[in-house]
Amino acid sequence: MKKTTLLTAMLTSLLLLSCNDDDLELTKKGGQPSLFEQNSTKIYFSYQDNQITQIKKKNGSTIHYTYENGSLSNLSFTPPPNVADGHGSSTFIQESENKIRVESWGEPSFDIHVQEIEVNNNQVKITEIGSFQQGPDGLTKVYEGKRYTQITLDPATKNILKREVFSIETSELLATYSYEYDNNPGTMSAIDWPLWLRIYFCEDNSFSYYSQYRQYFNYKNNLIKETADNKEENTEYTVNYTYTYNKSGYPITATNDKYQEANKITIRY
Repeated sequence: MKKTTLLTAMLTSLLLLSCNDDDLELTKKGGQPSLFEQNSTKIYFSYQDNQITQIKKKNGSTIHYTYENGSLSNLSFTPPPNVADGHGSSTFIQESENKIRVESWGEPSFDIHVQEIEVNNNQVKITEIGSFQQGPDGLTKVYEGKRYTQITLDPATKNILKREVFSIETSELLATYSYEYDNNPGTMSAIDWPLWLRIYFCEDNSFSYYSQYRQYFNYKNNLIKETADNKEENTEYTVNYTYTYNKSGYPITATNDKYQEANKITIRY
């Protein structure tokens, strides 16, 4: 079974919480969203030097982004004051020029979930290493990673063209996902993140077809079509994404034909 990452859990919990427009400070910059709004749920973004510094809710629930030398080193999650469990963290460790180790934990569990990101030009590999527990003799692996994902990028735009999921044990191809884009500037195209981090957030948000999660694919351009061939689950399907744009060409609404109006989000910059 695929383990849910901390970032996925954090974003899901944020979507379930209410917020107030009194907290909204518009960036007034295309490609740097200030707000995703879907029905009564809202996600607020704050920035410094074109990088996200936090995603915050009025009830106190916050994701903090910490940078070192311009690169994200840590994500930490703080729940509302009246919630006991819910603290967590993801730490990004640059092991070499092209390899990053991600160590995550989240209450109520204190298991450390480890992933590895490898960048090779227009290929990015994300491997599930496994989960570990801290004991008197150090870390002990309690869950063995089952899958890795090979991601192919467009050489010119760096849009994700294809994700292929493989079994670590057998190297069997389990699923293939293909992507097509429009020619408009992407929802998140003005956020200053390194390539590996952009791809990591896309991978981490690939679990859901709801439009707010797919905005993380929209760095250079905007995702308009996704085709899946999941051999493990014996399913094939296509999802089409639709946008309306402002005068500068940036998306201001997004939906898709899988969930239609129930999935429509409004984007404010």
